[in-house]
Amino acid sequence: MHLKSAIIVLLLLAACSGNTGNVVLNTTQSADIETGENVNLYVDPVPGKQLEFEKKLKLTGTNPDKRALYEEYLDVIGANGILKGIDKIYSGCHSQAHDAGKVIYAKVKDISSALRICGDACYTGCMHGVLMEAFKGAQGDEEGHIDTEKLKSMLKDICSKNEEMQESYGPGECAHGVGHALMFLNGYNIRNALNACADFDDKKMEYYCADGGYMEYDVVREADDVDKGLWYPCDTFDYPATCMRTKVGLVGKRLDKAGLDLVKECEKLDGKVRLGCFHGIGTSHAKIFVLGKLHIKDVCIGTKNEEIACIEGAGEFIGKYFPDSVLSICSELDGDLKEVCLTAGKHKLYSLEKDLTLYLN
Repeated sequence: MHLKSAIIVLLLLAACSGNTGNVVLNTTQSADIETGENVNLYVDPVPGKQLEFEKKLKLTGTNPDKRALYEEYLDVIGANGILKGIDKIYSGCHSQAHDAGKVIYAKVKDISSALRICGDACYTGCMHGVLMEAFKGAQGDEEGHIDTEKLKSMLKDICSKNEEMQESYGPGECAHGVGHALMFLNGYNIRNALNACADFDDKKMEYYCADGGYMEYDVVREADDVDKGLWYPCDTFDYPATCMRTKVGLVGKRLDKAGLDLVKECEKLDGKVRLGCFHGIGTSHAKIFVLGKLHIKDVCIGTKNEEIACIEGAGEFIGKYFPDSVLSICSELDGDLKEVCLTAGKHKLYSLEKDLTLYLN
Protein backbone atom coordinates (compact mmCIF):
# COMPACT_ATOMS: atom_id res chain seq x y z
CA MET A 1 0.00 0.00 0.00
CA HIS A 2 1.52 3.32 -1.08
CA LEU A 3 0.28 6.18 1.09
CA LYS A 4 0.40 9.43 -0.84
CA SER A 5 1.16 12.75 0.81
CA ALA A 6 -2.44 13.83 0.41
CA ILE A 7 -3.40 11.26 3.01
CA ILE A 8 -0.21 11.18 5.06
CA VAL A 9 -1.18 14.13 7.15
CA LEU A 10 -0.48 14.92 10.76
CA LEU A 11 -3.85 16.30 11.66
CA LEU A 12 -2.74 17.63 15.01
CA LEU A 13 -0.26 19.98 13.44
CA ALA A 14 -0.56 21.41 10.02
CA ALA A 15 -2.89 19.79 7.55
CA CYS A 16 -6.41 19.54 8.93
CA SER A 17 -9.05 21.59 7.23
CA GLY A 18 -12.23 22.73 8.88
CA ASN A 19 -12.95 24.28 12.25
CA THR A 20 -13.01 21.26 14.52
CA GLY A 21 -11.33 22.12 17.78
CA ASN A 22 -11.27 25.82 17.02
CA VAL A 23 -13.08 28.31 19.20
CA VAL A 24 -14.43 31.72 18.31
CA LEU A 25 -15.49 33.61 21.40
CA ASN A 26 -19.01 34.93 21.59
CA THR A 27 -20.59 37.66 23.65
CA THR A 28 -21.74 35.21 26.29
CA GLN A 29 -18.19 33.97 26.81
CA SER A 30 -16.85 37.51 27.01
CA ALA A 31 -18.48 38.01 30.38
CA ASP A 32 -16.57 34.99 31.69
CA ILE A 33 -13.08 36.08 30.71
CA GLU A 34 -12.67 39.25 32.68
CA THR A 35 -9.89 39.18 35.26
CA GLY A 36 -8.93 41.21 38.27
CA GLU A 37 -7.45 43.73 35.85
CA ASN A 38 -10.84 44.02 34.12
CA VAL A 39 -9.34 42.68 30.92
CA ASN A 40 -11.94 41.55 28.42
CA LEU A 41 -10.41 39.82 25.41
CA TYR A 42 -13.57 39.58 23.35
CA VAL A 43 -13.76 42.33 20.73
CA ASP A 44 -16.24 42.78 17.90
CA PRO A 45 -13.61 43.19 15.17
CA VAL A 46 -13.82 46.06 12.73
CA PRO A 47 -13.95 44.24 9.37
CA GLY A 48 -11.10 46.22 7.90
CA LYS A 49 -8.85 45.53 10.87
CA GLN A 50 -9.60 41.81 10.80
CA LEU A 51 -8.66 41.65 7.14
CA GLU A 52 -5.55 43.74 7.79
CA PHE A 53 -4.44 41.33 10.50
CA GLU A 54 -5.00 38.29 8.30
CA LYS A 55 -2.95 39.79 5.47
CA LYS A 56 -0.06 40.52 7.82
CA LEU A 57 -0.34 37.06 9.36
CA LYS A 58 -0.17 35.44 5.94
CA LEU A 59 3.01 37.38 5.17
CA THR A 60 4.74 35.83 8.20
CA GLY A 61 4.55 32.47 6.44
CA THR A 62 6.30 29.69 8.32
CA ASN A 63 8.14 32.05 10.66
CA PRO A 64 7.24 30.66 14.10
CA ASP A 65 7.65 34.02 15.88
CA LYS A 66 4.27 35.68 15.58
CA ARG A 67 3.99 37.11 19.07
CA ALA A 68 4.59 40.76 18.19
CA LEU A 69 1.82 40.65 15.58
CA TYR A 70 -0.65 39.09 18.01
CA GLU A 71 0.23 41.65 20.66
CA GLU A 72 -0.32 44.46 18.17
CA TYR A 73 -3.84 43.31 17.30
CA LEU A 74 -5.08 41.80 20.56
CA ASP A 75 -6.89 44.96 21.67
CA VAL A 76 -8.04 45.71 18.12
CA ILE A 77 -9.70 42.46 17.06
CA GLY A 78 -9.63 40.54 20.33
CA ALA A 79 -8.52 37.02 21.11
CA ASN A 80 -11.52 35.87 19.10
CA GLY A 81 -10.31 37.74 16.01
CA ILE A 82 -6.77 36.47 16.36
CA LEU A 83 -7.84 32.83 16.70
CA LYS A 84 -10.28 33.22 13.82
CA GLY A 85 -7.52 34.64 11.65
CA ILE A 86 -5.06 31.89 12.56
CA ASP A 87 -7.61 29.23 11.70
CA LYS A 88 -8.37 30.90 8.38
CA ILE A 89 -4.76 31.34 7.26
CA TYR A 90 -3.32 28.09 8.59
CA SER A 91 -5.45 25.05 7.84
CA GLY A 92 -5.37 22.76 10.86
CA CYS A 93 -3.52 25.41 12.85
CA HIS A 94 -1.64 24.26 15.92
CA SER A 95 1.86 25.63 16.35
CA GLN A 96 0.73 29.00 14.99
CA ALA A 97 -1.58 29.29 18.00
CA HIS A 98 1.20 28.86 20.55
CA ASP A 99 2.12 32.54 20.50
CA ALA A 100 -1.57 33.42 20.77
CA GLY A 101 -1.80 31.43 24.00
CA LYS A 102 1.33 33.14 25.31
CA VAL A 103 -0.07 36.59 24.56
CA ILE A 104 -3.45 35.74 26.10
CA TYR A 105 -1.88 34.49 29.34
CA ALA A 106 0.46 37.49 29.51
CA LYS A 107 -2.58 39.76 29.21
CA VAL A 108 -4.94 38.14 31.69
CA LYS A 109 -2.23 36.84 34.07
CA ASP A 110 -4.46 33.98 35.16
CA ILE A 111 -4.26 30.40 33.92
CA SER A 112 -7.95 29.60 34.35
CA SER A 113 -9.06 32.70 32.46
CA ALA A 114 -6.56 32.07 29.68
CA LEU A 115 -7.66 28.45 29.33
CA ARG A 116 -11.31 29.48 29.03
CA ILE A 117 -10.39 31.89 26.26
CA CYS A 118 -8.38 29.29 24.35
CA GLY A 119 -10.71 26.34 24.70
CA ASP A 120 -9.64 23.70 22.14
CA ALA A 121 -8.61 26.33 19.60
CA CYS A 122 -6.26 25.02 16.93
CA TYR A 123 -6.25 21.50 18.33
CA THR A 124 -5.29 22.85 21.79
CA GLY A 125 -2.33 24.78 20.35
CA CYS A 126 -3.56 27.90 22.13
CA MET A 127 -3.70 26.02 25.44
CA HIS A 128 -0.14 24.84 24.96
CA GLY A 129 0.95 28.44 24.50
CA VAL A 130 -0.72 29.38 27.78
CA LEU A 131 1.35 26.75 29.59
CA MET A 132 4.55 27.84 27.84
CA GLU A 133 4.03 31.35 29.15
CA ALA A 134 2.85 30.25 32.60
CA PHE A 135 5.83 27.95 33.11
CA LYS A 136 8.26 30.81 32.69
CA GLY A 137 7.72 31.11 36.42
CA ALA A 138 9.78 27.93 36.81
CA GLN A 139 12.85 29.55 35.29
CA GLY A 140 15.26 30.07 38.13
CA ASP A 141 17.82 32.49 36.69
CA GLU A 142 18.45 35.03 33.95
CA GLU A 143 19.65 32.30 31.58
CA GLY A 144 16.30 30.55 31.83
CA HIS A 145 17.40 27.40 33.67
CA ILE A 146 14.53 25.48 35.22
CA ASP A 147 14.18 25.56 39.00
CA THR A 148 13.25 21.94 39.77
CA GLU A 149 11.38 22.68 42.98
CA LYS A 150 9.34 25.45 41.39
CA LEU A 151 8.59 23.16 38.49
CA LYS A 152 7.33 20.32 40.68
CA SER A 153 5.03 22.69 42.52
CA MET A 154 3.66 24.12 39.29
CA LEU A 155 3.10 20.67 37.79
CA LYS A 156 1.00 19.69 40.79
CA ASP A 157 -0.96 22.93 40.88
CA ILE A 158 -1.70 23.17 37.16
CA CYS A 159 -2.49 19.55 36.31
CA SER A 160 -4.00 18.39 39.60
CA LYS A 161 -5.59 21.45 41.24
CA ASN A 162 -6.60 23.92 38.54
CA GLU A 163 -10.36 23.49 38.09
CA GLU A 164 -10.51 24.89 34.57
CA MET A 165 -7.75 22.54 33.45
CA GLN A 166 -9.53 19.59 35.02
CA GLU A 167 -12.92 20.40 33.54
CA SER A 168 -11.81 21.40 30.06
CA TYR A 169 -8.83 19.14 29.39
CA GLY A 170 -8.07 16.64 32.16
CA PRO A 171 -4.73 15.68 33.72
CA GLY A 172 -3.38 13.66 30.77
CA GLU A 173 -3.92 16.46 28.27
CA CYS A 174 -2.50 18.89 30.79
CA ALA A 175 0.65 16.78 30.95
CA HIS A 176 0.83 16.84 27.16
CA GLY A 177 0.61 20.63 27.19
CA VAL A 178 3.24 20.79 29.91
CA GLY A 179 5.51 18.74 27.65
CA HIS A 180 5.24 21.42 24.98
CA ALA A 181 6.12 24.05 27.55
CA LEU A 182 9.08 22.12 28.95
CA MET A 183 10.61 21.53 25.54
CA PHE A 184 10.22 25.21 24.72
CA LEU A 185 11.61 26.41 28.04
CA ASN A 186 14.55 24.00 27.85
CA GLY A 187 15.61 25.44 24.53
CA TYR A 188 14.61 22.26 22.65
CA ASN A 189 17.13 20.17 24.60
CA ILE A 190 15.36 16.82 24.43
CA ARG A 191 17.16 15.15 27.32
CA ASN A 192 16.52 18.06 29.70
CA ALA A 193 12.87 18.26 28.70
CA LEU A 194 12.33 14.52 29.22
CA ASN A 195 14.08 14.70 32.58
CA ALA A 196 11.70 17.49 33.57
CA CYS A 197 8.72 15.36 32.50
CA ALA A 198 9.98 12.70 34.90
CA ASP A 199 9.02 15.05 37.75
CA PHE A 200 5.50 13.75 37.33
CA ASP A 201 4.98 10.99 39.88
CA ASP A 202 2.68 9.05 37.55
CA LYS A 203 4.22 7.08 34.65
CA LYS A 204 1.29 7.83 32.36
CA MET A 205 1.57 11.56 33.07
CA GLU A 206 5.29 11.36 32.29
CA TYR A 207 4.50 9.55 29.03
CA TYR A 208 1.96 12.14 27.91
CA CYS A 209 4.35 14.91 28.91
CA ALA A 210 7.00 13.32 26.68
CA ASP A 211 4.40 13.15 23.91
CA GLY A 212 3.87 16.90 24.09
CA GLY A 213 7.58 17.55 24.26
CA TYR A 214 8.26 15.51 21.15
CA MET A 215 5.42 17.19 19.29
CA GLU A 216 6.85 20.60 20.13
CA TYR A 217 10.33 19.53 19.06
CA ASP A 218 9.26 17.91 15.80
CA VAL A 219 7.15 20.83 14.66
CA VAL A 220 9.94 23.35 15.25
CA ARG A 221 13.08 21.34 14.51
CA GLU A 222 12.06 18.56 12.10
CA ALA A 223 13.37 20.35 9.01
CA ASP A 224 16.71 21.02 10.72
CA ASP A 225 17.26 17.37 11.67
CA VAL A 226 17.18 15.77 8.23
CA ASP A 227 20.88 14.88 8.43
CA LYS A 228 20.35 13.09 11.76
CA GLY A 229 18.27 10.33 10.25
CA LEU A 230 14.75 9.81 9.02
CA TRP A 231 13.28 9.00 12.43
CA TYR A 232 15.35 11.21 14.75
CA PRO A 233 14.78 11.82 17.65
CA CYS A 234 12.34 8.92 18.04
CA ASP A 235 15.01 6.27 17.49
CA THR A 236 17.41 7.92 19.94
CA PHE A 237 15.59 8.90 23.14
CA ASP A 238 13.07 7.53 25.64
CA TYR A 239 9.44 6.77 24.77
CA PRO A 240 9.98 6.24 21.03
CA ALA A 241 6.40 5.13 20.41
CA THR A 242 4.86 8.41 21.53
CA CYS A 243 7.49 10.35 19.61
CA MET A 244 6.52 8.52 16.43
CA ARG A 245 2.89 9.54 16.83
CA THR A 246 3.85 13.01 15.64
CA LYS A 247 6.88 12.16 13.52
CA VAL A 248 5.06 9.90 11.07
CA GLY A 249 2.90 12.66 9.61
CA LEU A 250 5.90 14.88 9.00
CA VAL A 251 8.08 12.14 7.56
CA GLY A 252 5.30 10.81 5.37
CA LYS A 253 5.31 13.90 3.19
CA ARG A 254 9.07 13.67 2.70
CA LEU A 255 8.85 10.00 1.83
CA ASP A 256 6.21 10.62 -0.78
CA LYS A 257 8.32 13.30 -2.47
CA ALA A 258 11.14 10.75 -2.63
CA GLY A 259 8.84 8.10 -4.07
CA LEU A 260 9.09 5.90 -0.99
CA ASP A 261 6.34 3.90 0.73
CA LEU A 262 5.62 4.89 4.34
CA VAL A 263 4.44 1.44 5.40
CA LYS A 264 7.54 -0.22 3.98
CA GLU A 265 9.71 2.27 5.84
CA CYS A 266 7.83 1.47 9.05
CA GLU A 267 8.43 -2.21 8.45
CA LYS A 268 12.19 -1.63 8.38
CA LEU A 269 12.05 -0.51 12.02
CA ASP A 270 12.15 -2.58 15.20
CA GLY A 271 10.60 -2.55 18.65
CA LYS A 272 8.68 0.44 19.96
CA VAL A 273 9.86 2.71 17.15
CA ARG A 274 8.18 0.41 14.65
CA LEU A 275 5.05 0.09 16.78
CA GLY A 276 4.88 3.85 17.13
CA CYS A 277 5.17 4.17 13.37
CA PHE A 278 1.90 2.27 12.94
CA HIS A 279 0.33 4.28 15.76
CA GLY A 280 1.28 7.43 13.84
CA ILE A 281 -0.28 6.07 10.64
CA GLY A 282 -3.57 5.75 12.49
CA THR A 283 -3.37 9.24 13.99
CA SER A 284 -2.44 10.88 10.70
CA HIS A 285 -5.34 9.23 8.88
CA ALA A 286 -8.02 9.93 11.47
CA LYS A 287 -9.78 12.72 9.61
CA ILE A 288 -9.42 10.85 6.32
CA PHE A 289 -11.47 8.07 7.91
CA VAL A 290 -14.04 10.58 9.16
CA LEU A 291 -14.37 12.03 5.67
CA GLY A 292 -14.87 8.53 4.26
CA LYS A 293 -11.97 8.83 1.80
CA LEU A 294 -10.30 5.72 3.24
CA HIS A 295 -11.39 2.95 5.56
CA ILE A 296 -9.68 2.08 8.81
CA LYS A 297 -9.75 -1.65 8.02
CA ASP A 298 -7.77 -1.05 4.83
CA VAL A 299 -5.11 1.19 6.40
CA CYS A 300 -4.55 -0.36 9.83
CA ILE A 301 -2.94 -3.62 8.75
CA GLY A 302 0.11 -5.55 9.95
CA THR A 303 0.78 -7.76 12.94
CA LYS A 304 -1.88 -7.86 15.67
CA ASN A 305 -0.04 -5.30 17.81
CA GLU A 306 0.54 -3.07 14.80
CA GLU A 307 -3.16 -3.20 13.96
CA ILE A 308 -4.01 -2.31 17.55
CA ALA A 309 -1.53 0.58 17.63
CA CYS A 310 -2.85 1.99 14.36
CA ILE A 311 -6.50 1.64 15.40
CA GLU A 312 -5.82 3.26 18.76
CA GLY A 313 -4.00 6.13 17.06
CA ALA A 314 -7.04 6.81 14.89
CA GLY A 315 -9.71 6.04 17.48
CA GLU A 316 -8.30 8.29 20.18
CA PHE A 317 -8.06 11.25 17.84
CA ILE A 318 -11.54 10.68 16.43
CA GLY A 319 -12.94 10.31 19.94
CA LYS A 320 -11.48 13.67 20.89
CA TYR A 321 -12.42 15.74 17.86
CA PHE A 322 -15.10 13.75 15.99
CA PRO A 323 -16.94 11.76 18.69
CA ASP A 324 -20.08 11.34 16.59
CA SER A 325 -18.05 9.37 14.03
CA VAL A 326 -16.56 6.80 16.41
CA LEU A 327 -19.31 4.20 16.12
CA SER A 328 -19.59 4.27 12.33
CA ILE A 329 -15.83 4.05 11.79
CA CYS A 330 -15.29 1.34 14.38
CA SER A 331 -18.16 -0.67 12.90
CA GLU A 332 -15.96 -1.30 9.86
CA LEU A 333 -13.89 -3.60 12.08
CA ASP A 334 -14.75 -7.01 13.50
CA GLY A 335 -14.36 -8.76 16.84
CA ASP A 336 -11.55 -7.66 19.16
CA LEU A 337 -10.35 -4.93 16.82
CA LYS A 338 -13.77 -3.30 16.86
CA GLU A 339 -13.64 -3.27 20.65
CA VAL A 340 -10.13 -1.77 20.55
CA CYS A 341 -11.46 1.00 18.34
CA LEU A 342 -14.53 1.70 20.48
CA THR A 343 -12.43 1.76 23.64
CA ALA A 344 -9.95 4.16 22.05
CA GLY A 345 -12.80 6.43 21.00
CA LYS A 346 -14.15 6.37 24.53
CA HIS A 347 -10.78 7.11 26.10
CA LYS A 348 -9.91 9.84 23.59
CA LEU A 349 -6.43 11.36 23.69
CA TYR A 350 -4.24 11.31 26.82
CA SER A 351 -6.48 9.09 28.93
CA LEU A 352 -5.18 7.91 32.29
CA GLU A 353 -7.47 4.90 31.92
CA LYS A 354 -5.59 3.64 28.88
CA ASP A 355 -3.26 0.65 29.32
CA LEU A 356 0.11 1.90 28.03
CA THR A 357 1.94 -1.43 28.44
CA LEU A 358 2.14 -1.87 24.67
CA TYR A 359 3.93 1.45 24.19
CA LEU A 360 6.26 1.81 27.15
CA ASN A 361 9.99 1.10 26.78
